[in-house]
Amino acid sequence: MKDTLRKWLNLLPLLMAVGLLVYTGSRAAVLSMTHDESSTFLNWMEQPVWECFFSEVCWGTANMHLLNTFLMQISVDLFGTHPFAIRLPNVLAHALYLFFSLALLRRISSQWWLVAAGFVLLNVHPYLLDFFSVARGYGLACGFCMMSLYYFYRWLEKPAHSSLLLCLLAASLAVLSNFTFLNYLAVLLGALGVKLLLMDGRSWRLKTQSIGMAAAFALGLGVLLYHPIRFLQGKGEFGYGESSLWLSFQHLVQDNLYGQGYFSAQTLEVFVWITALLLGGSLAWGLFTGLRLVWVHQRAGQALPSPALQFYFLSSLMWGMLVLGLWVQHQWLGTQYLDHRTALLFFPLSAIPVWMMLHHLAQQQSLVALLLASLLGVFGLYHFSRTANWVFVREWYYDAHTKEMIEYIQAQRKADERIRLGTYWTFSHSANFYRITRKLDFLDEIVYERSIRPDSLYDYYYVEPGQGSQLHPAYQLEKKFGLVAELYKRKE
Repeated sequence: MKDTLRKWLNLLPLLMAVGLLVYTGSRAAVLSMTHDESSTFLNWMEQPVWECFFSEVCWGTANMHLLNTFLMQISVDLFGTHPFAIRLPNVLAHALYLFFSLALLRRISSQWWLVAAGFVLLNVHPYLLDFFSVARGYGLACGFCMMSLYYFYRWLEKPAHSSLLLCLLAASLAVLSNFTFLNYLAVLLGALGVKLLLMDGRSWRLKTQSIGMAAAFALGLGVLLYHPIRFLQGKGEFGYGESSLWLSFQHLVQDNLYGQGYFSAQTLEVFVWITALLLGGSLAWGLFTGLRLVWVHQRAGQALPSPALQFYFLSSLMWGMLVLGLWVQHQWLGTQYLDHRTALLFFPLSAIPVWMMLHHLAQQQSLVALLLASLLGVFGLYHFSRTANWVFVREWYYDAHTKEMIEYIQAQRKADERIRLGTYWTFSHSANFYRITRKLDFLDEIVYERSIRPDSLYDYYYVEPGQGSQLHPAYQLEKKFGLVAELYKRKE
């Protein structure tokens, strides 16, 4: 009986992984297409991606996520223009993220409750899950980032060139998925350097080979991305972000709260400080423990700490290097701090040190570790149960009902009637996506306009709540779509 129970408990993280993949996959099939996804589809589906490494034509904005666009093109060629087909690469990236996060946890620990808690910490975040259901580069980047972290740990266990090759390859694919993950590649290279120079007893020839491999990947990416980054920098696209690292941290906590009010008006403040204390404590412990062991190793020539303890130290160091690097960029180059979706790499880089603290604590105070792991795991699942939905994603919440609006107009249309639809600019790309992919020839092309027209040109006007007062008096409210949009119709 005990063996059967233990078997099912060991299967619990796998069952959760399957459930999460079904969740993100089903959302990819039913969620209304969002502004940025539709913009990529409308502008880049016929654009050869290879040209984007050299031509400015692709870089009017940072909407071009290279690998995402390339995989979208392949998926659409194979399966058509259904939203699920367009989003399929990111659903598969979620499978990648789930597989390697679970593989990493099980490689470090065999205790089912510790693996289950780690799985929740790494995976069950409503804001992070959003990006595996939409066709943007962020989900792909997170999937490859997790693959890279797994092979980084494998390399710590046994410094084989194959593990380092896969680690660096995955990190490079993350960068090609989204340029914000250049920050991940930078701190990964920093951690590799610390390991090779301070925590590695191999010959200098083997060290040089590893350093050479890392340098080759960095140089190759530098050559590939030189022109795209220069084009985007010239257009001010790297100015997006927050002027304060603390505000960026608050925003990420707020995004993941997903509008839930556990402590009324104080909810955000409470969770910001809980997260800061938990993360700060785990990072401090990891850095202190690792530095002490490195010092002992260097002074006394003792054996290196276990791969798990090295990973704890180096993952904590990566987090610190990331924050320091962002601060230096902000102070010296005037760039903004990563914020909202551009800060997604903080999810895996924050969850790993917290879980490694639990793993380290379990070897000394198992009851304390069990209680803390249970609290974090149970709350994570409860929070997911409150935030799970098949209607909207937080980042592009305003497009929750654009598909429904188009279907409503189609149902109201009289036979042979042509319709001119006006939209506020945030809705124009997604509305045009449905007009084109569903071959709605009765709809004129929907014009991208940054401001509301003062005349009565359009038959219908789709705007945000509160913008109805800016419309011509000829329009009257036809239908409200949730809390995010309103459809007006011109009086006959």
